[in-house]
Amino acid sequence: MDKDRLVRQINQSVTSFDEHAVIHKKMAHRLLFAVKEKMAHAEQILEIGCGTGYLTQLLIDHYPTATVTAVDLAEKMISTAKEKVEPRERVRFLTADAEQIEFSRLGSFDFIVSNVTFQWLTSPEKTICNLIRALKTEGWLMTTTYGPDTFQELREMFQRVEQEAGIQPEKHTLPLRSAEQWELLFQRTGLTHVQSIEGWHRSVFSDCRQFLESVKATGESYSEANYSVSATRRILTTVIERYNYTYRCREGVYATYHLLQIMGQKGRDSSFSFCL
Repeated sequence: MDKDRLVRQINQSVTSFDEHAVIHKKMAHRLLFAVKEKMAHAEQILEIGCGTGYLTQLLIDHYPTATVTAVDLAEKMISTAKEKVEPRERVRFLTADAEQIEFSRLGSFDFIVSNVTFQWLTSPEKTICNLIRALKTEGWLMTTTYGPDTFQELREMFQRVEQEAGIQPEKHTLPLRSAEQWELLFQRTGLTHVQSIEGWHRSVFSDCRQFLESVKATGESYSEANYSVSATRRILTTVIERYNYTYRCREGVYATYHLLQIMGQKGRDSSFSFCL
């Protein structure tokens, strides 16, 4: 994961993010619903990857006495969130890499949430252990992320076109974990009552180009390939043409999002030897 590149992508998308972040908002509401079931009251909340502050505002509205510490890697996202979230004085915004902060120095949190961010972590085990140290006993860590079936149509089409062109297959999506893999990871760090919910959402776009532009508009990437400039243009043109034909539906073309929600509780008698 090239985080400098990721920050550039996210900062460039800040003006278009809210318009295109339909899936992010859907997952934010699902996450809030899960949090409300587990935590009726909270005073200190930690949010990892706050983006433009959509979930931050939901948390502020639902927990009227809580203070939210909202962290994001991209400074322009934080700047936008500061303008959007009200009341501003109830949120402590931090521009920082969540994998580099010792969160226990910031305080002790009733629960920790993260919406569509954990797929970017380069060391999820280490990061979760760090978060656990800042979590109050009986507090919850809850996150949403993408599953391995996300953009499966696009990935398959790239592979077909590469194979037909005699080109060495490239990586086009992040190596995303399954719900079972996330559950095992949460359990290994000592969290209890670990559970996951997964679903598949089919989004419809007018054509493949609009789909790719929508992905780019949220700061995400639809391909990590390292072709030459000429090969990139040739392959992408073919992929778009073939995608429009292969994955068409009545309204245009479709793309799959594999949505995961994982949660675990810091129990009184939990063993966190893995994190030591």
